[in-house]
Amino acid sequence: MDANNPVNISSVLYEMTRLAQSSTLVEKNLLYIIESISKLFNFPHLLFAYYDTTSKKLVTQFVLGFTEEDSRQIISTELDVDPSFFSVSSVKVPVDPIAYFKTVRAGPETHFFSNPEAVAMLAKNSFDNYFVMPMMAFGRLMGVIIAFKKDGHGLSEASLQSLSVLVQIATLMSENINLKIAENQKITKMATLYEISQQTKNILKPADALSSLVDVVKSLIDYNICALYIMNHETNELALKEYRGNDPSFLGSDIPIGLGPIGETAQSKTSLLSHHGIYKSFLVVPVIVDENLVGVIAIGSYKSYAYNDDDKITVKILASQIASIDNLFLTLINIRTYTDSIIESMPLGIVTIDMSGNINIINQTAKLYLNLTRFGQQEIVGRNFAEIIDKDSTIVGILNDSLSKGFVFENFEIYNKKNKMTFEITTFQFKNSEGARLGIAMFIRDISKMRQMEEHIRRTDRLSAVGELASGIAHEIRNPLTGIKMMIQIIDKEIEKRDAQRNPYTRAILDEINRLDNIISNLLNFARPSKPEFCDTPIVEVLESTLFILQSKIDSQNVTVIREYPDYPLMIKCDPSQIKQVIFNICQNAIQAMTNNSNKIIKISAREDDFNYLLAISDTGCGIPSDYYNQIFNPFFTTKDNGTGLGLSIVHRILEEHGASIVVDSEMGRGSTFTIKLPKAR
Repeated sequence: MDANNPVNISSVLYEMTRLAQSSTLVEKNLLYIIESISKLFNFPHLLFAYYDTTSKKLVTQFVLGFTEEDSRQIISTELDVDPSFFSVSSVKVPVDPIAYFKTVRAGPETHFFSNPEAVAMLAKNSFDNYFVMPMMAFGRLMGVIIAFKKDGHGLSEASLQSLSVLVQIATLMSENINLKIAENQKITKMATLYEISQQTKNILKPADALSSLVDVVKSLIDYNICALYIMNHETNELALKEYRGNDPSFLGSDIPIGLGPIGETAQSKTSLLSHHGIYKSFLVVPVIVDENLVGVIAIGSYKSYAYNDDDKITVKILASQIASIDNLFLTLINIRTYTDSIIESMPLGIVTIDMSGNINIINQTAKLYLNLTRFGQQEIVGRNFAEIIDKDSTIVGILNDSLSKGFVFENFEIYNKKNKMTFEITTFQFKNSEGARLGIAMFIRDISKMRQMEEHIRRTDRLSAVGELASGIAHEIRNPLTGIKMMIQIIDKEIEKRDAQRNPYTRAILDEINRLDNIISNLLNFARPSKPEFCDTPIVEVLESTLFILQSKIDSQNVTVIREYPDYPLMIKCDPSQIKQVIFNICQNAIQAMTNNSNKIIKISAREDDFNYLLAISDTGCGIPSDYYNQIFNPFFTTKDNGTGLGLSIVHRILEEHGASIVVDSEMGRGSTFTIKLPKAR
């Protein structure tokens, strides 16, 4: 590297790092890097080629320093390479290098280029040696930078290190090019699918094309009547499809095969020229596809000898065009059906919209995600998306920006409050072969379960850490607390011996110690929950035994309990003692939430559906703010002055062990409902 070089390595590195993070003008950015390498390290001749995984060859993209003729030859020639050249074992560098270099002496023994054109180019320019800089990413060859020198000098260790950094950034650029190519291929495929859909929509009304062809006959052959019949294979009759003329006899019923000149032509599948009624010249030609009769075209003239062999050939040509339309129509119908079935079977929601904002394609999954299931397919296709999608939806804004501003959204995450689902939105622009925009496509992916799983993992990690901490604290507190309790009990007994009346101070201390002991028990239950022991349990008995334990609190608070149980034994496979703990904690919270209410009601229900056992506990308490829904099951979260924040955490942990879930529905000032879903299948 030349110390007097006006190009500053630091500024180049800064600019290259910035460009590497850019998603626009990838080729231009890469060219800047190649030119910078050439200037910094005095490489007058240099080329960059990306590795085509299909052809297994290097395709040259940029050339510097060569004559125009050599540049054309290099770019037009795919370079064959010896794969062993890129083997890590053949290079004295650390394992799995991102970039490495070889200095190869040009000559007959050269093994890097194996095609004669490249070897001839080396000989022509009298290169003494060249540096090959493969760009490797994730163990794959992305491309190669080749620098040619005539002075025979190599590079210093410092220069090689600097060059390594630059090549790594160029590797990132090369990967961006590959990603861009793949994205363009995907867009091209989707654009093709879109155009097929549009074309088949137009051709699904072939009557216009057939009508035009019948009109063409008039411009080529003079006639008084022209009739096109299409074969009905179910009835084995010919049905009139298009008609020109004033003869009402042609507007009657369908013609059976073999009846009259038209039926005879259909039966024999050969042309017929004869007299027919008032028509002195009557030409009938079959329309045939793959030796199968599709229909018949008939023309008639009042003049004798009106048609000759040339007219016969003309009508046959027109008949073949009609046959082609029918064949193309059936083919495109099959293509349309095939592509529709692919779109419908995809787990993604797919919507395509033209530049006017009208919906062209929408599958059932997209209808479900966009709350459009109330509409039939024909009610949606052709309508403007703004007319049927909720105007307050984020989707409308995304579609507007994509259409009017050409924005592209990739993995854009939105939350639908109505159906409580999280979606990932991706859009791209449809373009034809000339690059003109045709519309946009939108993919909608439901990632609700993935986000729930991520939250579950985060919660599990958080609870595990809190549990370990709680367990340590509980043990450290319980040991001295046990000693304190024993000493207070001894003091209390000594006081009682001297005075018949118990000391109120020692009694208060014992009560507080018992409260602390209860908190410690909750901490240990939270930190080390026991594994549930499942058995068939009459759930109503569990509910009633829990209410019996709480009866004194229920009576003292004047709480009314309403029960809604099935009239048959409801057996649930669960751990009865743990489910009793769950019911106890929820009911206790319900009683406390109604302390300041005059109307105190707890409603407990048990029922089942096809998949779950459902237990619901409702109260008429103060309610829970919606902002707290995602926090109330976190350990140590509480809104009570004397609460520990462990009750609902223990509830959540027990239900997780049961494979169950709990849902909260609350309204401030009206009360709350906790619904537990215990799965039947275990």
